[in-house]
Amino acid sequence: MANKSFFKKISFDEITIIVLDECREADIHLTDFTIQNIVLYIALSVQRMAGGFELQTIQLDDNAETKGVHAVAAKIIHRIETSYHLQVPASEVAYLTIQLLSKGRNIQTTSDESLPKDLHDVLQQIELETGYPVSQDYELRKNLIEHLKPMIIRLEQGLQLKNPLLQEIKTKYANYFSDIKRYVALSTYLSKFEISDDEIAYLALHLMATAEKYRDLNKPRVLIICATGYGSAQLLNNRVEKEFDNDFNIVGIKGYYEVNDAVLKDVDLIISAIDLSTQFFKMPVIQVSVFLNEIDIQKLHQFLNGLRHHDSSHSLRTNDDSDTNSSEKSNYFDQFTSSSRFKIWHTPTNRAEVLDQLSDMLLTDESGEFKKELLEQITQRESLSAITFSDVIAVPHPATAISRIPKIAIGVIPDGLKWSNDYSHIKLVFLLSPSYWHNQGLTEMTQTIVKLVENPQQQSDLLSAKGFSDFRQKFMLLMKRGKNI
Repeated sequence: MANKSFFKKISFDEITIIVLDECREADIHLTDFTIQNIVLYIALSVQRMAGGFELQTIQLDDNAETKGVHAVAAKIIHRIETSYHLQVPASEVAYLTIQLLSKGRNIQTTSDESLPKDLHDVLQQIELETGYPVSQDYELRKNLIEHLKPMIIRLEQGLQLKNPLLQEIKTKYANYFSDIKRYVALSTYLSKFEISDDEIAYLALHLMATAEKYRDLNKPRVLIICATGYGSAQLLNNRVEKEFDNDFNIVGIKGYYEVNDAVLKDVDLIISAIDLSTQFFKMPVIQVSVFLNEIDIQKLHQFLNGLRHHDSSHSLRTNDDSDTNSSEKSNYFDQFTSSSRFKIWHTPTNRAEVLDQLSDMLLTDESGEFKKELLEQITQRESLSAITFSDVIAVPHPATAISRIPKIAIGVIPDGLKWSNDYSHIKLVFLLSPSYWHNQGLTEMTQTIVKLVENPQQQSDLLSAKGFSDFRQKFMLLMKRGKNI
């Protein structure tokens, strides 16, 4: 339930059980939405009483239905008194009775016909201003209507609640408070009442909860990769949750050999306790210690700052090469590939032929078994997750680094080839063979390839290259542009 941070000493679970017990016993039917609102109301009541606030006395209707619901409210309040060692005044029982009456399955208020339309109009205005899809948010609309129905009954009777959270909301969440005041003024129905700041603060809680929900939906989805040890994986997970609970949505913890296309689906960031620098992923990879030390925390904050300021959510990884100058980037291209590791296919070809010829280009200074092992490792890597990163680009690479030095062979197939049933027009193939020793500068190359995946125009430019020299010039230009590709 949203806004629990306001109620650190109040058990929402315990209050929920009390409400469910007593309402079921009395055959009062409540939906999940109404239960949430009743529980939130009671939590606020407990905090209000603990703060010394007391509601003014009200007179309830003297009919059988009201008396029955009042008896249920009295039982709920009695159990709350026992649990929280409070002495609850009769006025609190009366106000809870109004809450329960307004939420009953067959209870109608005079505002029921106009309220939903009026609320929809206001939500549309909020949507225009904030960009949040609140007018289509069924949960928000339902919660607001459930809140407004008893509030309107009180307003019509000239009664308004005190809010123990008012000063905290006005101080820490002033923007939400002022926004709600302005939105209430837009409401044809609510604007005819003089609504106190206390009641405005209650409404602000709904907007705050909704904003928090949308922020959660937009958090980067993080996959944590560790070695096979569950203990170390859980340690890292707990550390990330503690430091970045408001920033990341952790979607899973996996060992390296558990990572596949299904696991990687919709993942925005990989946080890894093992070295994945020799692997190629479409999303960023940040290597950290299982203890998540201060340097690791800084790296993750740099990633988040990059998302906020540079829209770099599709960068390959965060690393220490970000300030590398342009001449060094150019040298990296020449370090890993050359004209002898480049081919343009002007006639029809297939996947097997391309892999065969590109792997031949990487045999220099390697053992006699290198090619066989490389192709086996590529197959193994592809069994874990796809090595095709768009309809045009494939990046085959081994599951485990086996080269003495890092190398890249590049194939250009202007007419395309069938890589798999899902990818029938692959035109650019970058065969990567990382080193088991060191791979300085390889990330600069792979970052450029990832950027290339999302830029059809740059893909076309490379496919139009007349030869290696032309391709090299165009690719190096992309490397120099970096994040501006």
